Amino acid sequence: MATKSYSNLHKSSSAWNSAIRNFGIVTVMNAKVYNVLDGMSKTDYLDLTPSSMIGTRTLTELFTDVGGSATAIDFSTLKADGILTLYLAIEPIATLKYLKTANSTQEGPTKTITGGQNASTLLKYGKTARLEMTDALGNAEALEALTGMTVEYFRDNKATPANLKTGASDIIHATTTFASPKTIIGDTFIVDTENGTQCLAYITFYDFLSDSLFNLTQDSEGDATVFDMNGDLNEVKIIIGDADKEDPSQATYGDEGGVLTGVFYTILPQLDYVKDPDALNPAA
Repeated sequence: MATKSYSNLHKSSSAWNSAIRNFGIVTVMNAKVYNVLDGMSKTDYLDLTPSSMIGTRTLTELFTDVGGSATAIDFSTLKADGILTLYLAIEPIATLKYLKTANSTQEGPTKTITGGQNASTLLKYGKTARLEMTDALGNAEALEALTGMTVEYFRDNKATPANLKTGASDIIHATTTFASPKTIIGDTFIVDTENGTQCLAYITFYDFLSDSLFNLTQDSEGDATVFDMNGDLNEVKIIIGDADKEDPSQATYGDEGGVLTGVFYTILPQLDYVKDPDALNPAA
C-alpha cells in the first residue's frame, strides 16, 4: 500500500502541498459539462475537436500520451491527471458561469455486518454520493444536458444568432426526456489555514447522473427563479498511486504500479495538464 501519498503531486507547487494539510474549499466556479469519455472510441473522441492542436501535438498524440489505447478510452487504465487532460483538450457541452451553490455529499453505509455480543456493527460498506448545484441564470445547453429539457434550434449554427432562419427562434421544451450521464469539471480554490494563500484547483466529478428534474418558480413580484441541477455521483474506477514501478528511485512516493480504486470525485491543483500531460509524473 501507499507509503507517502495516494496522489502523484510531486511537480505541483509547494504552496498547494502545504495548503492541503489544512484547508477550506471556498467555491466552485465555471463548472464545465462534458459527455462521459469512459468507453468512448478514439474516433469519436477525435471528432469532438478534429482540428485542435495541443501545444505542438495533435489530439491523436495527446490521446496516446495520457495512456489511451489504440481504440478506446478506459478510465481504469488512467490516473486522475490523464483523465483531466483528455477533458480539458476538448470543448465542453456547456459552462455554468453563475453558480450560487454546489454541494457534494456522501452517504452511507448502505450495508453493515453485525455480530458478536449485542450484535455490534463489525463492518460498514457501500457509500453513495450526490451533487446538488444551483445556477442563478439559465443556460439552454446546460438545461438540456443536465435537466432533461430539450432545446429546438432553428439555425444552421447554434452559436451564431445571425444564422436564425426567417420567422423562427430557439425553443426550450419541458419534455419527458432524461439526461444522460455527464462529467463536470469545476474551477475552485482552496485556502491555506496558515497564511490565507489561495491555491487554484480543478474538481472533477467523473460520472454525474442528473435527476432530470426542473422546477420553474415564477414570482409575481419579479424575483427571478433559480435553476436546480441535482443528481447522483456514480463510482468510477481509476488508477491511484505511482504508475512507474520500474523506477526504484520513485518507490517511496506511493503505490508502485498504482491501485485500481473506486472514486466519486477528485481535487487537483491547476497545473497545465493539457500542454504537459505528465505534469504530476515525477519521472517525466
